[in-house]
Amino acid sequence: MSTTAYKRGFFGYPTKDYDEAESLFFSDILAHMDPYFDLLKPLITRWWKVLKTAFDFKRYEFWNIHDLTLALLDDAIKDLRTQGFPAHPMTQTETERRKAYHASKKNILLTNIF
Repeated sequence: MSTTAYKRGFFGYPTKDYDEAESLFFSDILAHMDPYFDLLKPLITRWWKVLKTAFDFKRYEFWNIHDLTLALLDDAIKDLRTQGFPAHPMTQTETERRKAYHASKKNILLTNIF
């Protein structure tokens, strides 16, 4: 199965209606997640909405999908921190490394493409 066909099946469902696709997402995916991942359900829901919007419209969200995904993950980490989950000592180091890497790749692309 091609990637496009897989995405069409996952995000398109049998319908094009957003509300029905969202309802199916909740009943087909979130309802079957292990309770261990309950704290991640808000992240997964927001992530699905970003991906669904990007798949449907292929405009701003499509071209900025990585920035939007990183923002979602950062927000989820902050939410977990406010709920009392401590950060591992190396988390900050890794976060800074990833931000620097992302910024350098973005700069390389901007200077070489435009």
